[in-house]
Amino acid sequence: MALTRQTAKVQVKQLLDSHSNNPEITPEEARQEFADTIVDIVFDCFIGRTTQVNGVSSDGATVTGTGIIQET
Repeated sequence: MALTRQTAKVQVKQLLDSHSNNPEITPEEARQEFADTIVDIVFDCFIGRTTQVNGVSSDGATVTGTGIIQET
């Protein structure tokens, strides 16, 4: 199930709080963990969501498709 916006905010805040002024973590380590974790949070917000796509078929008819966003 995809994360909600509020859950994502909480997770990012927890990440920042856990590294804020922590003398045991180097800036390089913090940057790498920020990148890794934030990417995971962003993907978790989208993967599993149902989406609707609208378009036009080759004969000009309007088409609509519904699906679940998956990570490939």
